[in-house]
Amino acid sequence: MTIRERVLERFFRSRVVADHLDEAARRATPTPEHDPASWPPYRPDPYAAPGTSGRGAESRPAIFITGRFRSGSTLLWNMFNKLGPFTAYYEPLNERQWFLMQDRRVDPTHIGVDDYHANYDGMKDLAALFDRTWIRQRLYMNRMATDWNMLAYIDALVERAARMPVLQFNRVDFRLEWLKAHYPKARILHIYRSPRDQWISSLHGAALFKDVTVAAFRNHDRFYLRAWSENLQNVFPFLKVPPDESPYVPFYLLWRMSYLFGTHYADASVAFEDLAGDPRGRLEDALGRMDVEREDIDWSAIDGLVAPVKQGKWRQFADEDWFAAKEAQCERVLRGTFGPPDTGAGATP
Repeated sequence: MTIRERVLERFFRSRVVADHLDEAARRATPTPEHDPASWPPYRPDPYAAPGTSGRGAESRPAIFITGRFRSGSTLLWNMFNKLGPFTAYYEPLNERQWFLMQDRRVDPTHIGVDDYHANYDGMKDLAALFDRTWIRQRLYMNRMATDWNMLAYIDALVERAARMPVLQFNRVDFRLEWLKAHYPKARILHIYRSPRDQWISSLHGAALFKDVTVAAFRNHDRFYLRAWSENLQNVFPFLKVPPDESPYVPFYLLWRMSYLFGTHYADASVAFEDLAGDPRGRLEDALGRMDVEREDIDWSAIDGLVAPVKQGKWRQFADEDWFAAKEAQCERVLRGTFGPPDTGAGATP
C-alpha cells in the first residue's frame, strides 16, 4: 500500500466507506517501520515530577471551531465573543495577524462585528511564531505531522485566555486529527452550510454565471479555491480538474471533504441555517454535546445578533438541474475513490 493510499484510508474512515477501507486494509501489507499501528503507544516520562509530564495548553479545556470560508463561522465566533464565560479568538491563522492590531477593516457582510482584534491585545510577541505559509501550505496535517511554531502559537493563545478559550478556524478542515492529537481536552465544533448558498456567498457579489471556467475564475477567487486545490492535489489528486471545468466542481469537492472531516472528528456539528434560525437553542445544544458548562451563560447577550438569512440566491448563478448535475459528477468521483467495493453479482449499488 502506497503512502497516499494509507493517508486516504486513515482520513476517510467513516460508516459510509468502512467496508471499502476494511477490505483495503486486509489486502495491504504495510512496511512495519512506516506503519503507525505497529508503533508502541506514548507513555509519560517515568522520571518526570508529578504533574509536569504534559504541557499546560494540552491539559486545559478549549473549543476549536472549524468551518469553511462563508460557512457562518464568523457568526459562531461572534456569539462566543458576546457570551461571558469565553475568550474567543477570531481566525488565529488569518494572514492579517490580528495580534499586530494594524488592519482595522471589517467585512460589511459580517453583521454585528466591528473588531476582529478582540482578545489579541498585548500579544504582538506572537509575530515571532506566526508563519504565513500556514495559509496556503500543508493544509493537510495528520497526527504525525510536526509544526513546532503552530503548536507554540496555539499553546500561547490557549494559555493566555482569561476565560475558556475558543479558537475559530477556517484553515483546519484537514488538520483536525493533528489538533485532536495535541489537544486531547479540547472540543471541536464544526459548522457547515448549504454548498450552493455558500458558493454564492464566496463570490462576494461578482456577476458570474454557470459558464465561468476554472481558468477564468482566477481573477475572482477571493477565498483561496485555487490555492487549496493546488496544495491538496498530492493527497487528493481528483482536485486537479480541467481548466475549462466550472470552479463549482473543486469548490464542491472541498466542501464535501470538509464536511466528511468535520462530522468525523468534531464533537458537535451545526448547520448554519439551523443556527441562524434558533441561535440560542442550537448553540446550547452544541455546548451540551461537547460537555461544556452552561450555567453561567447570559443568553440575552446574543439576542438580535443574527440577521435574517436569505437562502436560494444560487438560482441567480444556475438552475437546479445544473447544480444537481455538477454535484452528481463530484459524488461519482468521491464514491469511485472511497465508496464501498463491488462485491460481485447481486450486490446492492
